[in-house]
Amino acid sequence: MKTRSLLPFAASMALLSSLGIVSAGLLIPVKTRSTALVFSTGANNHLTQYYVGPASAAPATYDPANDNDNVVYPGAGSLFHSQPALRATHFDGNTSTDLVYVQHGTQDLGSGVTLTTIKLRDSYYPFFVELFIRSYAPDDVFEEWAQVHHQEPAAVTLYEVASAGLVMNAAAYSLRHYGRDRGDRLIAWDTKLTPLLEFLESAGGGAAPRITEPVFVVSLGTGGHPGEGAALAGALLTTGNFVTSFEYEEPDSIFPYRPAPVISRLRILGNTNPRSIPRTFLPNRTLVTSPMVFAYHDRGIQTAVARLRAWARAQDRTHEAGVKALLDLPPEG
Repeated sequence: MKTRSLLPFAASMALLSSLGIVSAGLLIPVKTRSTALVFSTGANNHLTQYYVGPASAAPATYDPANDNDNVVYPGAGSLFHSQPALRATHFDGNTSTDLVYVQHGTQDLGSGVTLTTIKLRDSYYPFFVELFIRSYAPDDVFEEWAQVHHQEPAAVTLYEVASAGLVMNAAAYSLRHYGRDRGDRLIAWDTKLTPLLEFLESAGGGAAPRITEPVFVVSLGTGGHPGEGAALAGALLTTGNFVTSFEYEEPDSIFPYRPAPVISRLRILGNTNPRSIPRTFLPNRTLVTSPMVFAYHDRGIQTAVARLRAWARAQDRTHEAGVKALLDLPPEG
């Protein structure tokens, strides 16, 4: 793999400062009625997921001791070696992308809906990513998607561009995913996740029957029963092909100590290019991903799924495959 040499830390910080993008210790809260999703910018200026959980317990100030390095939208190469949210070859053949925070803003869309925009850019190339998070306060649902563009001297090759990145920390994880039988009925499978990279993938898309639907529920902790523990329900809203990855990282690779209970990390990425088919991406063009919707609840699968189903019923977007699957979910998930 062709990589660029990394600048010494002081020189790198000076470069980022000259671009006006050093904002260590910043918190970016995105909230619904009862759930908070809080992003932060750590010492290296990467965007991390600082907190997800009940809004009443959301942190108001940044504490470096709680910076967990849960990078939300990592680029391939550079210092990141796990599954990337974005993988590209730049105009000069370099395969490393280091996305850092630039700025963010919030817009009130009315009826309890808020749009938060977080702008990232490569620390070396004029390559830009904007993350959009629409929060539906009455429904306790988040919708996230990404937009990519660049101003490099020539075309960039894109391989993977995730719609959203989520990071969860728990002692254990169970995954519930869905497909359809010959009668087009939705059926569920449960899997206990282990320290591996797992994929939910559909190569059908369009009019072809789906073996796997772009809907998932992750139970956090040792539960997995409808009324136990925290749960995250989500769906990638696409009528085409998709892949959602679940990367389980063990505690020793995350924390310098072993907390009790032992906490691990689960990275969730939704992508509509499952085969990583290369795409030529010209300067000053814009790529917009399909959105991912998700809901969190700290008391079980049933409520997290109910929130997504209620949101789906209220949306005039039934042409999107994930919405149809959400409407077909049973009340218990």
